[in-house]
Amino acid sequence: MPLFSTTTLLGVKKKQKGFTSFFKTLFFGRDAFSDSEKVAIDEVVPNLRLVPFVSPVVAGKVRKQDGYSTTSYAPPYLKPKDVVSPKKMQSRMAGEALNGTMTPGQRLNATVAFLLDDQEKAIQRTEEKMCVDAVLTGKFIVEDSEEHEAMEIDYGRSESNTVTLVGAARWSQLDKSNTVMSEIIGDYAELSSGLPSVIVFDKKAFSLFSKFKDVQDSLNKTVANGDSDIMLAPQLKKEVQFKGRYGEYAIYVYAGYYELDNGTKQYFMPENTMVLAPASYDGVMAYGAIQDVEAGADGMAMVKRWPKSWINPDPSFRYLMTQSAPLPIMPDADEFVVVTVDGPV
Repeated sequence: MPLFSTTTLLGVKKKQKGFTSFFKTLFFGRDAFSDSEKVAIDEVVPNLRLVPFVSPVVAGKVRKQDGYSTTSYAPPYLKPKDVVSPKKMQSRMAGEALNGTMTPGQRLNATVAFLLDDQEKAIQRTEEKMCVDAVLTGKFIVEDSEEHEAMEIDYGRSESNTVTLVGAARWSQLDKSNTVMSEIIGDYAELSSGLPSVIVFDKKAFSLFSKFKDVQDSLNKTVANGDSDIMLAPQLKKEVQFKGRYGEYAIYVYAGYYELDNGTKQYFMPENTMVLAPASYDGVMAYGAIQDVEAGADGMAMVKRWPKSWINPDPSFRYLMTQSAPLPIMPDADEFVVVTVDGPV
C-alpha cells in the first residue's frame, strides 16, 4: 500500500484527537449520507387529526395519507489543501531538538499528520459555524464568491421565534431586584413548537441574566460543571460552561470562536444572544457524496471525509487535501427561540 494512500491517511485521522463542536453535537447529532452530489430533504405535512369513535361492528374508515414534498440541495464543497515542500523535510520542526534528531522521513510523516489534523479541525469549525447559523437564523446561507455561487436554504423559522429587545425592554434596563425572569423566560418558551429545556447564552447575555435577584435566588449551582445533561468533551469544557439549572432549564454559556482571515477572533454566538432549545433535537448533518475520480468506481464516495495526497514532479512538492460536503438539516426550526437580550437603544 502506498505510504500516503487515502486508506493510510484515513487511519491517521482516526488516531488524532478531534475538535468537538457544541451546537453540532447537541442539535445535529446524526449523520446521513447521499450517493450523489445532492442531498434530498423530505418535508412531511403531519396528520394531527384524532381517530373517530366507531362501533366494533362498523367497518373501519380509510384515513387520508400524509403528503410530503422533496427538495434537493447540493451541499457546499470543502477541500482545504496544503503543500509539503522538500525544505520542510530538511529543516528542524517546531518542538524538535535543536540539533535536529529526526530524519527527513520522520519529519515528512509528522508534517502530514499535523496538516491532516489542521484540515480536519478547520472543517469541523466550519461545520460548527453552519450549525450555529442554522439555529440562530433558521437559514443556511453561502455568500457569492469566486469559490462558490450564492445559495440559501430556508428552514422555515417563524419570524416570531427571533426576538430583539430594544429600548426599555432591554435586560440592561430592567429592574434587577423585582423583575421575575422565570415569567419572561416562560413567555419566550411559549413561542417554541416544542418543549425547550436548554438555554444557551453567550458570555454577555449570561452576565446580564445572572444580575437579576430572581436568577440568583433560583439558579441551582450545586450541579454546575458537574451533573450536566450533556457529556462535555475535555476540549469543549474550554469553551462551554454548564452553569446549573434554572427551574426546568439547563443553563450553558458558550464561548466557542474561530479566526477570520486577518486573524481576528470571532465568536460563533453574537453578543447578547440567548437560545431556548430542546434537549433532544433530531437535527441531521447530511453529507453529499465525495466528487473525486479516485473516490470510487463512479467517482463518488458516501463518506464524511476523503483525504488524499499526490506529488507534483516539477517543481517537486507534495499536495495534501481533505474533501467534505456537509449540510445541516433542521426538521422543525420553530423548536428554537432566539433572543437578542440587549439590542439597540
